[in-house]
Amino acid sequence: MTIDISDNTLNTALNINLNSNPQTFKNLVGLSDPNDFYRFNLSSRSSFSLSLDKLTADANVQIIRDNNLNGVVDTGEIITGCYTAGTDAELIKTSLESGNYFIRVYSVKGDTNYNLSVSAQSINSIPNSLQFNLNNNKLKSTDTLSINNGLVYDANGVTDISRVDFRIKKSDGTFVDVVDVVSFTTSTTENSKASFNYSLSLSGLNLANGNYSLSALAYDKSGAKSNVVEREFTIQITSDWFSQNLTDQQIIDLTRLRAADNKLSRQDMIDIFRDARDGNLIDSNELQDLRKIVSESSRFNIDDHVRVLSNKVVSGDVANKNYKGSALGNLYAGSSATQMDRLIDKWFLGGDRPTAPTGFTMTYQQASGSLFGSDGKFNYQDVKQGFLGDCYFLASLGATARQQPSAIKNMFIDNGDGTFTVRFYGQYNGKVTTASDYVTVDRWLPKNVSGEGYTGQRFAKYDNLNLGLWVALAEKAYAQFAESGLSQRDSNANSYGSIEGGWGYRVMPSITGISGGYYADTSWSNIGTRSDAFLSLSQIATMLSVGKAMTADTTSNPGLNIVGGHEYTILSADTTNGTLTLYNPWGVTRQGETNGVMTLSYNDFRNNFLIINAA
Repeated sequence: MTIDISDNTLNTALNINLNSNPQTFKNLVGLSDPNDFYRFNLSSRSSFSLSLDKLTADANVQIIRDNNLNGVVDTGEIITGCYTAGTDAELIKTSLESGNYFIRVYSVKGDTNYNLSVSAQSINSIPNSLQFNLNNNKLKSTDTLSINNGLVYDANGVTDISRVDFRIKKSDGTFVDVVDVVSFTTSTTENSKASFNYSLSLSGLNLANGNYSLSALAYDKSGAKSNVVEREFTIQITSDWFSQNLTDQQIIDLTRLRAADNKLSRQDMIDIFRDARDGNLIDSNELQDLRKIVSESSRFNIDDHVRVLSNKVVSGDVANKNYKGSALGNLYAGSSATQMDRLIDKWFLGGDRPTAPTGFTMTYQQASGSLFGSDGKFNYQDVKQGFLGDCYFLASLGATARQQPSAIKNMFIDNGDGTFTVRFYGQYNGKVTTASDYVTVDRWLPKNVSGEGYTGQRFAKYDNLNLGLWVALAEKAYAQFAESGLSQRDSNANSYGSIEGGWGYRVMPSITGISGGYYADTSWSNIGTRSDAFLSLSQIATMLSVGKAMTADTTSNPGLNIVGGHEYTILSADTTNGTLTLYNPWGVTRQGETNGVMTLSYNDFRNNFLIINAA
């Protein structure tokens, strides 16, 4: 006997869950039980299949939607049905939108058992009819762009809508990706229709004056997308510092954009300089604007090294006279784009590399090592002089690394693009004459230096392991710095030859920004007035103890296998034993020296050295 498993009204219908696999329900209808109702829900638009068979009397089937939820089948609520006469099977195949439905099986004549087989397969329909309007299409760059009651349709139901993707389209066809809508409100009358609101602050987008479009696409969970909808709007920026103080609109727009984070970085300034080359020249308005931007370094939080290098580009420097051995000159109204590119390369990218000393040749190779070696540490023993006669400079670097390591660490700025900006100070006879000054060097360092009968020579040693690059980069940077005429060199050429020969008391102030002097039994007319007489051992020890960097120059013909006309780093002074320990910047083991380190009595020091440098 078949048991009645369904109930006989809409309100008491049997709930069934449909999927793509057919389910069969066995029941009966007849004179005493004329109707069976089944309730099911579709979460999305679906392909619906039904068969009613195994009939022994005439029965029909209907699909019903109780639109007004009154529990009664009203006119217009029968979606479809099958009304085959007799005992032949009743079949329904149709597409149904998402929502709640009922199946009614009813007797036409007589009693009959039946098998009801039903299934539903979701049909993916793309979102469509995306509609919205902007609440205001004339905005300032700090306003909020908003939409109220935007609409989107999806035949699979609102739950199938994933997002409305928004982008701002610029006049040049490029896009700015912005926040999307992911929350929707389902219509109370139509399950496939949803409304949404949207709010977007324009403050962080740095939009310049001009025309834009808000472009939108609706996506469903499968990734299918709707039509593109665009709504135009205009940005009208009120008067600000940029429009009040700058003239060229292109520079105004780019500077405003880059300064939105209250800072102009090194890359920002390079980009602004390059942008000014439009029309292949720098006109008077552009030049005036660039100088104004640089002069407002505190307003834009421009880092000191960026400010100084930018000033060299737009306001001039004596080193601008030449570039890679050819005439260049300072920027002026009417300068070519090429001149701007070369100034950028010279000051920001390290492209104007020092030449070999007169009579020599050399090539450059790209070094891949770290600034301070693989261990990130540095000390005076990294200093190993090469063929170049700049012992005074390298000994001073070693002394500074020994006594004032923070000065060495702060001397270099890794720009992250294969270049390093290196800090120096102008000086005259040991007295600091300028604030921080800077040059930029790249990773290309000399090799195969040849001349005067020597081949395969090198300058300051570097490697890709423990020594690192810092000594060689500093040597290269000091050669470039000579071109600005601030280091008191005999030659202002951008050449390694310009830094041969000198005294530590003029170098250490350039490295540290602390004035220094020399101590000798007499003042040497060619190097300026001495600070005091040759120091005693206790005086040397005291100066070292308070952090002074110190070097010493030998006589022309010393004994004890000491190198003549050479400068050593003073490492320590032992007043108990009456000795000093020095470092030869050659950094090799030779008679009396182990890896460059030499200890001798103060008397031997006094007899073989004639100048002490300190800063």
